[in-house]
Amino acid sequence: MSTYPQVVLFGSISGGWRERAVIPVLERLGVTYFNPASGGDWTPEMGRREGEAMAHAETILMVFTNDLPSFTGLAETGWAALGAVERGQLFILCLPSENFRANTPWYLRWSGYVQRITRLFNHYAKSSRLLVREHAAKFTHPNIHVVDSLEEAVTLLRQRYAVAQS
Repeated sequence: MSTYPQVVLFGSISGGWRERAVIPVLERLGVTYFNPASGGDWTPEMGRREGEAMAHAETILMVFTNDLPSFTGLAETGWAALGAVERGQLFILCLPSENFRANTPWYLRWSGYVQRITRLFNHYAKSSRLLVREHAAKFTHPNIHVVDSLEEAVTLLRQRYAVAQS
């Protein structure tokens, strides 16, 4: 039995997507998982553990919500996909490219300076998401899946692990 989890859950730290939609399914299927969002403040040691878990898992799931820009997670996507291809892992990327918008607190919206920063922030967040999604969608590898919704990602996990459990 492997000491490594079968599935790693990377992507947006916020949004509750892991606890709400993915972890209950994995637990019902008896699938082990690594949840990097459960360890408190991020440290370099946590980064090393994340890299180790990603390198040895059967499946890499990366889900991005529209709550935060998730620049760090987006930076990992290309390397995660390349690693998945090299290691024969299943890679699932759920990245909505539309509708991201920074939520500026109401008490700062009056400032022209904050408005300019918010526009710039939104530009970089939207363009980085769009570029990652466009590049990922060009993959034709059978282990690389780019999906539009969390439901599609969960369906792929069910298909993979329901068959393995039979």
